Amino acid sequence: MPFTYNTVGVSGYSGAQSTSFAATYANSFTPGQAIYRSTGGYALAQANAISSCDVIGIVQSANSTSFTAVTNGNITGLTGLTDATEYYLSDQTAGLLTTVPPSANGSIIKPLMISTGTSTGVVLEYPGVQIGATNYGTSGYVAKWTTNQSIGNSIVQDNGIGITINGGSSAIGNLTGGNFPVPGVYSGIEGGYGCVEVVGTSALGALVDFSIPNIDNIARIIAFAPSNSMTLGIAAATGGVAIVSSGNVGIGNLGGFGAFSVPSPNAVPSTLTVAGTISAQGWVNEMTVTEYTTVSAAAPGSTIQFDTLTQSVLLYTSNVVNNWTLNVRGNSTTPLSSILNVGQTITLTLMTSAAGSGFYQTGMTIDGATATAKWQGGTAPSSGDTSAMDIYSYSITRVSATPSYVVLASVAKFA
Repeated sequence: MPFTYNTVGVSGYSGAQSTSFAATYANSFTPGQAIYRSTGGYALAQANAISSCDVIGIVQSANSTSFTAVTNGNITGLTGLTDATEYYLSDQTAGLLTTVPPSANGSIIKPLMISTGTSTGVVLEYPGVQIGATNYGTSGYVAKWTTNQSIGNSIVQDNGIGITINGGSSAIGNLTGGNFPVPGVYSGIEGGYGCVEVVGTSALGALVDFSIPNIDNIARIIAFAPSNSMTLGIAAATGGVAIVSSGNVGIGNLGGFGAFSVPSPNAVPSTLTVAGTISAQGWVNEMTVTEYTTVSAAAPGSTIQFDTLTQSVLLYTSNVVNNWTLNVRGNSTTPLSSILNVGQTITLTLMTSAAGSGFYQTGMTIDGATATAKWQGGTAPSSGDTSAMDIYSYSITRVSATPSYVVLASVAKFA
Protein backbone atom coordinates (compact mmCIF):
# COMPACT_ATOMS: atom_id res chain seq x y z
CA MET A 1 0.00 0.00 0.00
CA PRO A 2 2.50 2.67 -1.11
CA PHE A 3 1.81 6.35 -0.63
CA THR A 4 3.75 9.56 -1.25
CA TYR A 5 3.60 13.06 0.26
CA ASN A 6 3.83 16.12 -1.97
CA THR A 7 4.10 19.86 -1.44
CA VAL A 8 2.67 21.51 -4.55
CA GLY A 9 1.30 24.83 -5.74
CA VAL A 10 -2.35 25.38 -6.58
CA SER A 11 -3.41 26.89 -9.89
CA GLY A 12 -4.71 30.43 -9.52
CA TYR A 13 -2.97 31.07 -6.16
CA SER A 14 0.42 32.74 -6.47
CA GLY A 15 2.72 31.04 -3.99
CA ALA A 16 -0.13 29.09 -2.40
CA GLN A 17 1.00 25.70 -1.07
CA SER A 18 -0.62 22.53 0.26
CA THR A 19 0.53 19.25 1.76
CA SER A 20 -1.04 16.10 0.35
CA PHE A 21 -0.41 12.40 0.07
CA ALA A 22 -1.35 9.72 -2.43
CA ALA A 23 -2.08 6.12 -1.46
CA THR A 24 -2.79 2.93 -3.34
CA TYR A 25 -5.75 1.51 -1.45
CA ALA A 26 -9.05 -0.06 -2.47
CA ASN A 27 -11.74 2.46 -1.52
CA SER A 28 -15.06 4.08 -2.32
CA PHE A 29 -14.03 7.59 -1.27
CA THR A 30 -15.27 10.71 -3.07
CA PRO A 31 -13.71 14.20 -3.20
CA GLY A 32 -14.47 16.32 -0.15
CA GLN A 33 -14.72 13.42 2.31
CA ALA A 34 -12.66 13.38 5.52
CA ILE A 35 -10.67 10.23 6.29
CA TYR A 36 -8.70 8.87 9.23
CA ARG A 37 -6.10 6.16 9.58
CA SER A 38 -7.56 2.78 10.62
CA THR A 39 -5.67 -0.41 11.38
CA GLY A 40 -4.12 -1.51 8.09
CA GLY A 41 -5.87 1.13 5.98
CA TYR A 42 -8.13 4.18 5.83
CA ALA A 43 -11.76 4.88 6.70
CA LEU A 44 -14.27 7.73 6.65
CA ALA A 45 -13.90 9.88 9.75
CA GLN A 46 -16.86 10.73 12.01
CA ALA A 47 -17.11 13.09 15.00
CA ASN A 48 -19.25 10.80 17.15
CA ALA A 49 -16.23 9.14 18.83
CA ILE A 50 -12.62 9.99 19.61
CA SER A 51 -11.42 6.85 17.83
CA SER A 52 -12.85 7.94 14.46
CA CYS A 53 -12.31 11.70 14.49
CA ASP A 54 -8.52 12.00 14.13
CA VAL A 55 -8.64 13.22 10.51
CA ILE A 56 -5.44 12.86 8.45
CA GLY A 57 -6.77 14.47 5.27
CA ILE A 58 -9.62 15.48 2.99
CA VAL A 59 -9.95 13.49 -0.23
CA GLN A 60 -9.18 15.57 -3.32
CA SER A 61 -9.46 12.80 -5.89
CA ALA A 62 -10.08 9.05 -5.79
CA ASN A 63 -10.74 5.92 -7.83
CA SER A 64 -11.42 2.38 -6.76
CA THR A 65 -7.76 1.54 -6.16
CA SER A 66 -6.13 4.80 -5.02
CA PHE A 67 -6.78 8.29 -3.74
CA THR A 68 -5.11 11.62 -3.02
CA ALA A 69 -5.87 13.57 0.16
CA VAL A 70 -4.87 17.05 1.33
CA THR A 71 -3.65 17.15 4.93
CA ASN A 72 -2.97 20.88 5.16
CA GLY A 73 -3.36 23.92 2.97
CA ASN A 74 -5.28 24.58 -0.19
CA ILE A 75 -7.65 22.07 -1.76
CA THR A 76 -9.44 22.29 -5.11
CA GLY A 77 -11.92 20.31 -7.15
CA LEU A 78 -14.72 20.26 -4.57
CA THR A 79 -18.38 21.12 -5.22
CA GLY A 80 -21.29 22.76 -3.40
CA LEU A 81 -19.25 24.87 -0.96
CA THR A 82 -20.37 28.22 0.49
CA ASP A 83 -17.62 30.78 0.28
CA ALA A 84 -15.95 32.01 3.50
CA THR A 85 -17.58 29.35 5.63
CA GLU A 86 -16.06 27.10 8.30
CA TYR A 87 -16.64 23.37 7.83
CA TYR A 88 -16.67 20.76 10.63
CA LEU A 89 -16.49 16.98 10.74
CA SER A 90 -20.03 15.60 11.01
CA ASP A 91 -21.01 13.35 13.94
CA GLN A 92 -24.05 12.11 12.00
CA THR A 93 -22.62 11.02 8.63
CA ALA A 94 -19.20 9.41 8.16
CA GLY A 95 -16.79 11.48 6.05
CA LEU A 96 -19.14 14.45 5.71
CA LEU A 97 -18.02 18.08 6.10
CA THR A 98 -20.83 20.25 7.54
CA THR A 99 -21.27 23.90 8.40
CA VAL A 100 -23.11 22.98 11.63
CA PRO A 101 -20.79 21.91 14.48
CA PRO A 102 -21.87 18.88 16.54
CA SER A 103 -23.81 19.54 19.76
CA ALA A 104 -24.50 16.09 21.18
CA ASN A 105 -22.87 15.03 24.43
CA GLY A 106 -19.79 12.93 23.68
CA SER A 107 -19.36 14.23 20.10
CA ILE A 108 -16.23 16.07 18.97
CA ILE A 109 -16.17 19.60 17.55
CA LYS A 110 -13.49 19.25 14.85
CA PRO A 111 -12.94 22.23 12.46
CA LEU A 112 -11.48 20.92 9.15
CA MET A 113 -11.67 23.57 6.44
CA ILE A 114 -12.50 27.17 5.56
CA SER A 115 -13.93 27.55 2.07
CA THR A 116 -12.37 30.08 -0.31
CA GLY A 117 -14.98 29.66 -3.00
CA THR A 118 -17.63 27.20 -4.12
CA SER A 119 -15.06 24.52 -5.01
CA THR A 120 -11.89 25.49 -3.09
CA GLY A 121 -10.85 25.79 0.52
CA VAL A 122 -8.03 25.73 3.04
CA VAL A 123 -7.62 22.52 5.05
CA LEU A 124 -6.91 23.21 8.73
CA GLU A 125 -5.11 21.23 11.38
CA TYR A 126 -7.14 22.27 14.43
CA PRO A 127 -7.46 19.81 17.35
CA GLY A 128 -10.92 18.55 18.17
CA VAL A 129 -12.78 19.32 21.41
CA GLN A 130 -15.11 16.71 22.89
CA ILE A 131 -18.44 17.76 24.28
CA GLY A 132 -18.22 16.12 27.72
CA ALA A 133 -21.29 14.16 28.87
CA THR A 134 -21.07 15.81 32.29
CA ASN A 135 -20.31 19.27 30.95
CA TYR A 136 -23.84 19.94 29.76
CA GLY A 137 -26.58 20.27 32.38
CA THR A 138 -30.35 20.70 32.48
CA SER A 139 -31.85 24.18 32.31
CA GLY A 140 -32.73 25.55 35.75
CA TYR A 141 -30.18 23.51 37.72
CA VAL A 142 -27.26 25.07 39.52
CA ALA A 143 -24.00 23.63 38.14
CA LYS A 144 -21.47 21.74 40.24
CA TRP A 145 -18.04 20.33 39.56
CA THR A 146 -18.36 16.57 39.08
CA THR A 147 -14.60 16.17 38.60
CA ASN A 148 -11.79 18.72 38.64
CA GLN A 149 -12.47 19.35 34.93
CA SER A 150 -16.15 18.49 34.46
CA ILE A 151 -19.37 20.31 35.31
CA GLY A 152 -22.81 18.74 35.68
CA ASN A 153 -26.13 19.18 37.50
CA SER A 154 -26.28 19.78 41.23
CA ILE A 155 -29.34 18.92 43.34
CA VAL A 156 -30.33 22.62 43.44
CA GLN A 157 -32.88 24.09 41.05
CA ASP A 158 -33.43 27.83 40.63
CA ASN A 159 -36.46 28.93 38.61
CA GLY A 160 -35.91 32.62 39.29
CA ILE A 161 -38.63 32.71 41.96
CA GLY A 162 -37.51 30.06 44.43
CA ILE A 163 -34.87 27.42 45.01
CA THR A 164 -35.61 23.69 45.26
CA ILE A 165 -33.15 21.30 46.91
CA ASN A 166 -33.68 17.76 45.62
CA GLY A 167 -32.06 15.96 48.52
CA GLY A 168 -30.72 16.42 52.02
CA SER A 169 -29.75 19.83 53.33
CA SER A 170 -27.71 20.93 56.31
CA ALA A 171 -26.65 24.30 57.64
CA ILE A 172 -23.66 25.16 59.83
CA GLY A 173 -24.65 28.30 61.66
CA ASN A 174 -27.89 30.25 61.97
CA LEU A 175 -30.68 30.34 59.41
CA THR A 176 -32.28 33.75 59.17
CA GLY A 177 -34.77 35.23 56.74
CA GLY A 178 -38.32 34.76 55.55
CA ASN A 179 -38.41 31.62 53.42
CA PHE A 180 -36.47 28.35 53.52
CA PRO A 181 -37.57 26.23 50.51
CA VAL A 182 -37.04 22.45 50.70
CA PRO A 183 -38.19 19.70 48.21
CA GLY A 184 -41.97 19.55 48.19
CA VAL A 185 -42.12 22.54 50.54
CA TYR A 186 -44.49 25.40 51.09
CA SER A 187 -42.86 28.49 52.53
CA GLY A 188 -44.28 31.89 53.23
CA ILE A 189 -44.63 34.78 55.65
CA GLU A 190 -46.97 34.72 58.65
CA GLY A 191 -47.24 37.74 60.88
CA GLY A 192 -43.88 39.05 59.67
CA TYR A 193 -42.11 35.77 60.43
CA GLY A 194 -41.01 32.91 58.22
CA CYS A 195 -42.86 29.67 57.72
CA VAL A 196 -41.24 26.41 56.63
CA GLU A 197 -43.30 23.39 55.66
CA VAL A 198 -41.40 20.17 54.95
CA VAL A 199 -43.26 17.50 53.00
CA GLY A 200 -41.89 13.95 52.83
CA THR A 201 -43.04 11.65 50.05
CA SER A 202 -42.25 8.11 48.98
CA ALA A 203 -40.01 9.56 46.30
CA LEU A 204 -37.77 10.93 49.04
CA GLY A 205 -37.17 7.48 50.52
CA ALA A 206 -38.33 5.58 53.56
CA LEU A 207 -37.08 8.21 56.01
CA VAL A 208 -37.17 11.97 55.70
CA ASP A 209 -34.93 13.87 58.12
CA PHE A 210 -35.11 17.61 58.57
CA SER A 211 -32.84 18.99 61.28
CA ILE A 212 -32.22 22.66 62.06
CA PRO A 213 -29.58 23.49 64.71
CA ASN A 214 -30.71 27.06 65.28
CA ILE A 215 -33.62 29.07 63.91
CA ASP A 216 -34.29 32.79 64.17
CA ASN A 217 -37.60 34.44 63.31
CA ILE A 218 -39.48 31.31 62.30
CA ALA A 219 -43.19 31.52 63.08
CA ARG A 220 -43.82 27.82 62.67
CA ILE A 221 -42.45 24.67 61.08
CA ILE A 222 -44.82 22.06 59.70
CA ALA A 223 -43.53 18.59 58.79
CA PHE A 224 -45.66 16.20 56.76
CA ALA A 225 -44.80 12.51 56.28
CA PRO A 226 -47.72 11.05 54.27
CA SER A 227 -46.41 7.48 54.19
CA ASN A 228 -43.10 7.59 56.03
CA SER A 229 -41.60 8.41 59.40
CA MET A 230 -39.95 11.78 59.81
CA THR A 231 -37.36 13.25 62.14
CA LEU A 232 -37.77 16.97 62.86
CA GLY A 233 -35.07 18.40 65.13
CA ILE A 234 -35.38 21.95 66.42
CA ALA A 235 -32.75 23.38 68.78
CA ALA A 236 -34.28 26.82 69.17
CA ALA A 237 -37.19 28.69 67.68
CA THR A 238 -38.96 31.92 68.48
CA GLY A 239 -42.32 30.54 67.29
CA GLY A 240 -44.26 27.33 67.54
CA VAL A 241 -43.54 23.94 66.02
CA ALA A 242 -46.34 21.87 64.49
CA ILE A 243 -45.77 18.26 63.46
CA VAL A 244 -48.43 16.69 61.26
CA SER A 245 -48.12 13.05 60.24
CA SER A 246 -50.39 10.24 59.13
CA GLY A 247 -47.77 7.86 60.51
CA ASN A 248 -45.64 7.88 63.64
CA VAL A 249 -43.97 10.97 65.06
CA GLY A 250 -41.16 10.63 67.57
CA ILE A 251 -39.90 13.64 69.50
CA GLY A 252 -36.61 13.16 71.27
CA ASN A 253 -36.19 9.61 69.93
CA LEU A 254 -36.54 8.30 66.38
CA GLY A 255 -38.09 5.12 67.73
CA GLY A 256 -41.26 7.07 68.46
CA PHE A 257 -41.18 7.11 72.26
CA GLY A 258 -39.01 10.06 73.22
CA ALA A 259 -39.40 12.90 75.68
CA PHE A 260 -41.87 15.65 74.84
CA SER A 261 -42.81 18.66 76.94
CA VAL A 262 -44.89 21.76 76.37
CA PRO A 263 -43.53 24.69 78.43
CA SER A 264 -45.68 27.40 80.01
CA PRO A 265 -44.20 30.76 79.03
CA ASN A 266 -45.14 33.71 81.23
CA ALA A 267 -46.82 31.34 83.71
CA VAL A 268 -49.72 30.80 81.29
CA PRO A 269 -50.61 27.08 80.92
CA SER A 270 -49.76 25.83 77.45
CA THR A 271 -52.17 23.76 75.39
CA LEU A 272 -51.40 20.66 73.37
CA THR A 273 -54.23 19.66 71.04
CA VAL A 274 -54.16 16.28 69.31
CA ALA A 275 -56.81 15.57 66.69
CA GLY A 276 -56.75 11.81 67.01
CA THR A 277 -55.44 9.19 69.40
CA ILE A 278 -52.56 9.53 71.86
CA SER A 279 -50.78 6.30 72.79
CA ALA A 280 -48.32 6.37 75.69
CA GLN A 281 -46.09 3.38 76.44
CA GLY A 282 -44.93 4.23 79.92
CA TRP A 283 -46.08 6.27 82.91
CA VAL A 284 -48.38 9.25 82.35
CA ASN A 285 -48.20 11.86 85.11
CA GLU A 286 -51.30 14.07 85.22
CA MET A 287 -52.06 17.10 87.32
CA THR A 288 -55.61 17.80 86.18
CA VAL A 289 -57.69 15.89 83.66
CA THR A 290 -60.91 17.10 82.05
CA GLU A 291 -63.26 14.95 80.00
CA TYR A 292 -65.47 15.82 77.08
CA THR A 293 -69.07 15.92 78.33
CA THR A 294 -72.24 16.12 76.28
CA VAL A 295 -75.04 17.97 78.06
CA SER A 296 -78.43 17.14 76.55
CA ALA A 297 -81.53 19.11 77.42
CA ALA A 298 -83.74 16.39 75.96
CA ALA A 299 -84.98 13.36 77.85
CA PRO A 300 -83.38 10.04 76.90
CA GLY A 301 -85.26 7.85 74.43
CA SER A 302 -85.76 4.11 74.58
CA THR A 303 -82.24 3.61 73.16
CA ILE A 304 -79.40 5.86 74.29
CA GLN A 305 -76.57 6.10 71.76
CA PHE A 306 -73.28 6.67 73.59
CA ASP A 307 -70.75 7.96 71.01
CA THR A 308 -67.29 7.43 72.52
CA LEU A 309 -65.51 9.43 69.80
CA THR A 310 -67.12 12.67 70.95
CA GLN A 311 -67.68 12.21 74.69
CA SER A 312 -66.76 10.25 77.77
CA VAL A 313 -69.61 11.67 79.88
CA LEU A 314 -73.27 12.02 78.79
CA LEU A 315 -75.60 14.13 80.96
CA TYR A 316 -79.39 14.36 80.48
CA THR A 317 -80.86 17.37 82.31
CA SER A 318 -84.52 16.54 81.57
CA ASN A 319 -86.29 13.86 83.61
CA VAL A 320 -86.41 10.39 82.11
CA VAL A 321 -89.85 9.27 80.90
CA ASN A 322 -89.13 5.62 80.08
CA ASN A 323 -86.74 2.74 80.63
CA TRP A 324 -83.89 2.52 78.14
CA THR A 325 -81.23 0.35 76.53
CA LEU A 326 -77.70 1.76 76.31
CA ASN A 327 -75.80 1.21 73.03
CA VAL A 328 -72.07 2.01 73.10
CA ARG A 329 -70.36 2.78 69.77
CA GLY A 330 -67.73 5.02 68.20
CA ASN A 331 -70.33 7.12 66.41
CA SER A 332 -73.09 6.55 63.86
CA THR A 333 -70.59 5.38 61.22
CA THR A 334 -67.74 4.00 63.34
CA PRO A 335 -68.12 0.91 65.55
CA LEU A 336 -66.40 0.74 68.92
CA SER A 337 -64.60 -2.41 67.70
CA SER A 338 -62.66 -0.31 65.18
CA ILE A 339 -61.20 2.03 67.81
CA LEU A 340 -60.92 -0.17 70.93
CA ASN A 341 -58.25 -2.82 70.49
CA VAL A 342 -57.85 -6.10 72.35
CA GLY A 343 -56.34 -5.37 75.75
CA GLN A 344 -57.71 -1.81 75.92
CA THR A 345 -60.29 -0.44 78.35
CA ILE A 346 -62.62 2.55 78.07
CA THR A 347 -64.50 4.20 80.95
CA LEU A 348 -67.84 5.95 80.42
CA THR A 349 -70.35 7.81 82.59
CA LEU A 350 -74.10 8.28 82.02
CA MET A 351 -76.02 10.81 84.18
CA THR A 352 -79.83 10.79 84.24
CA SER A 353 -82.35 12.91 86.12
CA ALA A 354 -85.59 11.54 87.60
CA ALA A 355 -88.64 12.99 89.30
CA GLY A 356 -91.00 10.40 90.70
CA SER A 357 -90.85 7.86 87.90
CA GLY A 358 -88.15 5.39 88.90
CA PHE A 359 -87.16 4.55 85.32
CA TYR A 360 -83.82 2.78 84.76
CA GLN A 361 -81.53 0.98 82.31
CA THR A 362 -82.91 -2.42 81.32
CA GLY A 363 -80.35 -3.55 78.75
CA MET A 364 -77.00 -2.84 77.12
CA THR A 365 -75.50 -3.37 73.64
CA ILE A 366 -72.11 -2.63 72.05
CA ASP A 367 -72.25 -1.80 68.34
CA GLY A 368 -75.82 -3.15 68.42
CA ALA A 369 -74.84 -6.57 69.82
CA THR A 370 -76.06 -7.61 73.29
CA ALA A 371 -73.52 -7.06 76.05
CA THR A 372 -74.01 -8.54 79.52
CA ALA A 373 -72.69 -6.26 82.25
CA LYS A 374 -71.36 -7.42 85.63
CA TRP A 375 -72.94 -5.03 88.12
CA GLN A 376 -71.32 -3.84 91.31
CA GLY A 377 -72.70 -5.89 94.22
CA GLY A 378 -73.73 -8.66 91.85
CA THR A 379 -77.25 -7.41 91.06
CA ALA A 380 -78.42 -5.36 88.10
CA PRO A 381 -80.70 -2.39 88.90
CA SER A 382 -84.41 -3.15 88.85
CA SER A 383 -85.65 0.43 89.28
CA GLY A 384 -84.43 3.98 89.23
CA ASP A 385 -84.34 6.51 92.02
CA THR A 386 -86.92 9.25 92.36
CA SER A 387 -86.28 12.95 92.79
CA ALA A 388 -82.57 12.35 92.28
CA MET A 389 -79.83 11.81 89.72
CA ASP A 390 -78.69 8.29 88.87
CA ILE A 391 -75.05 8.08 87.80
CA TYR A 392 -74.18 5.00 85.73
CA SER A 393 -70.46 4.15 85.34
CA TYR A 394 -69.09 1.59 82.88
CA SER A 395 -65.67 0.03 82.39
CA ILE A 396 -65.49 -1.79 79.04
CA THR A 397 -62.49 -4.02 78.23
CA ARG A 398 -62.09 -5.71 74.88
CA VAL A 399 -60.78 -9.25 75.47
CA SER A 400 -60.83 -10.85 71.98
CA ALA A 401 -60.91 -10.03 68.29
CA THR A 402 -64.37 -11.61 67.90
CA PRO A 403 -65.06 -8.99 69.36
CA SER A 404 -66.01 -9.80 72.95
CA TYR A 405 -65.97 -7.52 75.96
CA VAL A 406 -65.97 -7.55 79.76
CA VAL A 407 -68.30 -4.84 81.04
CA LEU A 408 -68.21 -3.72 84.67
CA ALA A 409 -71.07 -1.41 85.66
CA SER A 410 -72.36 0.44 88.70
CA VAL A 411 -75.08 2.94 89.52
CA ALA A 412 -75.17 5.46 92.34
CA LYS A 413 -77.82 7.89 93.61
CA PHE A 414 -77.07 11.59 94.02
CA ALA A 415 -79.66 13.87 95.56
